[in-house]
Amino acid sequence: MEKNKKITLLFLALMANVAATLAAPRKFFVYFTDKNNSPYSILQPQNFLSERAIARRTNQNIAITTRDLPVNSSYVSQVQATGATVLYTSRWFNAAIVETDSSVLNTILQLPFVAKSERLTLRHSGKNLFPERNLTAIKTENYGLSQNQIQMLGADTMHALGYRGEGMQVAILDAGFLGINQHESFTHLFTNQQILGTYDFVARDSSVYEDHWHGAGVLSCMASYAPSKVIGTAFKAKYYLFRTENAATEYEIECANWAIAAEKADSLGVDVINSSLGYTSFDDASMNLTYNDLDGNKTIITRAADYAAATGMLVVSSAGNEGNNTAWGGFLSVPADGDSILTVGAVNSAGNYVSFSSRGPTADGRIKPDVVAQGSAVALVAAGTTNQYTTSSGTSFSSPLMAGLATSFWQANPTLNNYQVIEALRNSGTNHLTPNNQIGYGIPSFVRAHQLLSNTPPKLDNQNSLVIAPTLVGNQPLMLYVGTKHLGSEANITLLEDTGKIIDKMHIAAADFKNTLALKTQNLSKGIFMVRVEMGSTVQVFRLLKQ
Repeated sequence: MEKNKKITLLFLALMANVAATLAAPRKFFVYFTDKNNSPYSILQPQNFLSERAIARRTNQNIAITTRDLPVNSSYVSQVQATGATVLYTSRWFNAAIVETDSSVLNTILQLPFVAKSERLTLRHSGKNLFPERNLTAIKTENYGLSQNQIQMLGADTMHALGYRGEGMQVAILDAGFLGINQHESFTHLFTNQQILGTYDFVARDSSVYEDHWHGAGVLSCMASYAPSKVIGTAFKAKYYLFRTENAATEYEIECANWAIAAEKADSLGVDVINSSLGYTSFDDASMNLTYNDLDGNKTIITRAADYAAATGMLVVSSAGNEGNNTAWGGFLSVPADGDSILTVGAVNSAGNYVSFSSRGPTADGRIKPDVVAQGSAVALVAAGTTNQYTTSSGTSFSSPLMAGLATSFWQANPTLNNYQVIEALRNSGTNHLTPNNQIGYGIPSFVRAHQLLSNTPPKLDNQNSLVIAPTLVGNQPLMLYVGTKHLGSEANITLLEDTGKIIDKMHIAAADFKNTLALKTQNLSKGIFMVRVEMGSTVQVFRLLKQ
C-alpha cells in the first residue's frame, strides 16, 4: 500500500511538472497573413529605412519591396491585447516574436490575421554553446602575432595600399563581447567612435560588454589594432555589436534573434554582417535539424541570411565546427547553407584543411564552404583582460578574418555589388579551378582578386570621377580614367614615394587628353608609391603598389 502511495505521489508530481511546463511562458514566432492597410509605403522608404540603407539598395539597383515594410502595428496591438508580450517584430518574415503560454497562444491563433506560429523555446537548460578557451597569454616580443593569418589573405598588402575598412560599416552578431571596452587592442574603436551601436537581443538592453567572451575574439580578428601583437583585417571600419546568442542554451529563439538583428543591421545601412554562430541541434530535440534542412531555404536563420543578402548586404558566415561530428556527417551548420552568402571554412597556418571545419555539399548539391581562412591557432585578444592575447581555433575565427578582408576589398572596389565581391574572392582562391566541399574555392587573396579586376576598366561613379587602375602595378601602363566633367581639362600628375618624396612630375595639355591616359611605370622601384592627380579644382591622391 505504501509503495502504491509513493507511485501515485510521483505520478502526481510528474503531472504537475508537465502542467507547469505547459503553463509557463514560452517564445513563439507568430506569422501574419499580410501587410494590408500599412501606414508605410515603399514609395516613402525614408520612413522605415535609414538614408544609408536606401543608398545601399540604390547603388546596387535593388528595389524596395513589401518585404521591407514594417509589420502592421494594428496586428501587433491586437496580439498584445491578448496578454502576450511582443518582444520583436520581423519585417522580412511578417511576424512577431511573442512570449506567452499555450492557452493565450491558442487565442492568438484565432485572430483572423494570424497565419501560424512556430515554437522557439522550452525551458532554460544551462548548456554552454562555446567551450572555454585557454587564456594563457602569448609573449609579444615578435612583431605580428597575427602575421600569418593576415599574410595568408594578402591583407598586409591591402593595408599598405590604405584599404583598412574606412567608410564601411559592419554588424557582428554573436554571444557577447566580454570586456572589449577595457582591452588595449580596441582603444581606437572608442577613441575614434568606431562603435556605432550595441544591442543585446537576448536580454533586451544595450549592454554587451559583460556577456560571453566569444564575440570579443571574433571582433579582434576584424577590428583589433595593437601593433606587434594582433591587428585585424578591417580595423578602420565602424561596427555595430549585436548579441543574439545565449551561450547557456540552444533554442530556435536564438535563430529568430539573429533574424531580427539582421533586419536592424539592414535598416541602419550596414554593409557587411559577420556571423560566427551555427546551429544543428537544440536542447529540445524536436527542433533538431536533419541534412535535408540544409537546402538554403528551410530554417529561419538561413532564410534571414539570404533576405539580408537580397538587401545588398554582404553576409559572411562560419561554416561550423562539425567536421569531426560523425553523427551529423561532418556537414555544415546553419546559416552556412545559404545560397547568397559567403561561407567560410578553416585551414591551419600552413593552409591545409583542418578536420573540425564543417563540409558541404548542401542538401541541394551546392559546394560549400565558399572559401577558407586560417581557423587553427588564430591569434586573438584574451577577453576579460586589458592587455593579454591568446590563440583559439574554429571557423568562428576564420569567418571574421575573411569578413574583414571582404570589407576592405569592397572599400577598394566600391562599384561592385555584394554578389560580385563574393565572386571576386572565390575566383582569387587557391582552389578556384577545382572547388570542393572541404575548402571550397580555397584561400582568397586581396592581391589576386584585385589583379583579376584590373583586367576590366573601372566604372566611374559620376562625371566628376578620377580613377587610376590597376592599383597593383607590374610593368603594364598605369591607366587614368576620368569622368566627363574633366574632358578637355589639363592634368598635372605627380608620382611620389610613400614618404612623400617626389619621383616625377608631368603636365598633360588639354588638347592631348582624351578619357584615358597611360602612365609608364617600368622605371619605378618595387613598393608603395602615390600618384597625385590635379584636374581643374579636383585633386586626388592614389596609393599604389609596384610589384
